Amino acid sequence: MAGEDDQKNISVCKRNSCADGTYFQVQIGTDIEDTKCSWLIVQAFNVQTLNRDRHLKDNYGKADRSSVLKVKKIYSELDLQTTFLEFEQESYSKLVSIIEKQESEALQAVLKSFLAKIYKRHK
Repeated sequence: MAGEDDQKNISVCKRNSCADGTYFQVQIGTDIEDTKCSWLIVQAFNVQTLNRDRHLKDNYGKADRSSVLKVKKIYSELDLQTTFLEFEQESYSKLVSIIEKQESEALQAVLKSFLAKIYKRHK
């Protein structure tokens, strides 16, 4: 995008980068061990029960394998994998649609390359 002086393209890049950033942050890594307020833990607390709530609070933010597995088991029981895959596909489709509406092919190429780096990313 070097040399691009079009404020419209710069504005589009900023908006798209925020959407990319949101999608990137939702992807899981070491969120459980690092006590991050991640998308998954928020989803879990949104559908929690008192018993599940206690187990999440007792195990979230602990680096030991047993605690991490207990949190992941709750995620599995809540079928958050399916919820995430739906969110991921919806986010990707929305981002591609926004990108493809841009007039500048150079801008489209840059935005698509950024999206390709994070889509279906695994740590």
